[in-house]
Amino acid sequence: DSRVLAFTGDSGIGKSSFIAKLRYEATKKAGYFIYAVDVRAASDSSYVEQAFLCSLKAAQAKGFGCKVALQLTNANHPLESESIKKFLQECKRRKQVIVFVLDQFEELYAKAELVDLFNSARKLMLSVISANSNFIISFAWKTDATIPQDHPAYYMWHGLSDHRYEIRLRQFSETDANELIRLFEVDLGQKLRPDIRSYILENSQGLPWLLKKFCIHLDARVRNGISQLDMENASFDIAALFEQDLTSLSAEELQCLKLIATNAPMDWFDAIQTASAVIIKSLQDKRLVFRKGNKLNLYWDIFQGYVLRKELPEIPFSYIPQSPSMRALLRLANSLDNDRGKTADDLSKTLGFTKKTTWNIIADLIRFGIARNVDGAYFLESHIHDHDEISILRSLRETSKRHKIVALLKQGYSVKYC
Repeated sequence: DSRVLAFTGDSGIGKSSFIAKLRYEATKKAGYFIYAVDVRAASDSSYVEQAFLCSLKAAQAKGFGCKVALQLTNANHPLESESIKKFLQECKRRKQVIVFVLDQFEELYAKAELVDLFNSARKLMLSVISANSNFIISFAWKTDATIPQDHPAYYMWHGLSDHRYEIRLRQFSETDANELIRLFEVDLGQKLRPDIRSYILENSQGLPWLLKKFCIHLDARVRNGISQLDMENASFDIAALFEQDLTSLSAEELQCLKLIATNAPMDWFDAIQTASAVIIKSLQDKRLVFRKGNKLNLYWDIFQGYVLRKELPEIPFSYIPQSPSMRALLRLANSLDNDRGKTADDLSKTLGFTKKTTWNIIADLIRFGIARNVDGAYFLESHIHDHDEISILRSLRETSKRHKIVALLKQGYSVKYC
């Protein structure tokens, strides 16, 4: 029953990507047309009206509605313009739906010079609600942006609550993140090592943009000829990831970033006394700084430590092995080959282990980077030689050096002799 659609969520949650995906899906389904614009491109108050007309003309070019010269002749009630009304009536008769999306909608109330543009968008929304036609207006609204209570947007948002259908984008679940990594592996042309996959899943915090950042970083290193094994031994060089963020900044942006890092969480009003609002907005657009209410902070506390002190975190390996003994683990590992896969059932019968024990040991070998799974068959990883117990033990030792328990022992929790 609603003709107003809202995509909401915090900054970086993937609203624009979601809209792009919907646009693609609409091309495969007859009777639906989605036209999206980014309001950050707006320069004057006529932007919304012109974009609205463009959406209708683009739909018309795809066979929607009827052939009529579309003109906006009623500024207060755009959908009551004679040609537009006739066009949308034909869309309704043909059961065709047009969706017009205003992305980055919060920009309309964030800038004083865009007040007229905001009012134009508001008129269009009210016209869409009143017409109740086959035209839907939608907007992507950043929920972590602050709206002053005396701004028209504040009242519009609450006033339209009964007329809009809201889709709030949530953080990625583990299933979502795993699916994205699977797609990334297809593009990369190789499977991620289990420990690297686990690190990315644990540290992306359910944020699509942060997961994407890790994948972009890993992709660049692989395409530069660095193997995943080397990345593992180098603790997945996160310094390079942070340096990519810093080297893209101007001197003013870098100075502002360090100011916020030093005082985080920093009051927004204090920040603009030293750095301009434009510089702060630029850092927000680059996803290096985020704003919650009137407080500014860096996107990650680990990044904050690097900005201030070039301090790199230890990347702990927290997996708890399930093998019944080291000897059982080595027996199964020595039964694997580099070039000939074996199933879990084969290994269970050969070694005399129960199926549960076999599965536990296989899980350990995969997480420690010793074995890999290819369509249900298990192989030794390429850096380990067939039936070479020394190389298996060496691989276990290298991975165990990064284990969380080892890190705690190093911090002074080890047994001390009197």
